[in-house]
Amino acid sequence: MLARRLILAAAVLIAGVTCIPVKRFWLDDIQCEEKINCTGQDLKPVCCTDAQTYGNECEMKLENQKKYCKIGDFNPIAVVHPGPCKNASHDGNHVNRFIRALFG
Repeated sequence: MLARRLILAAAVLIAGVTCIPVKRFWLDDIQCEEKINCTGQDLKPVCCTDAQTYGNECEMKLENQKKYCKIGDFNPIAVVHPGPCKNASHDGNHVNRFIRALFG
């Protein structure tokens, strides 16, 4: 697990990624056999790395499942902060947020 995190950290830093998730989300968390059911989930909006506001984390996970299982997109969306997105850019020190997300 640590090796995977270090490889991912190196790849992201080399690629120059500017939008860094605060919460961890790994592709192996996604299951394609059963559709995620968000019925009855509380409305707790979250702003995610795709600069979109989702009604809650469940809706974000459903979007990840759709992207991964149906489209083959291996770039999962992650929560940047609770609440709606204020604009398309994410403020803050992205490298430090990335390191915190990887190593807690």
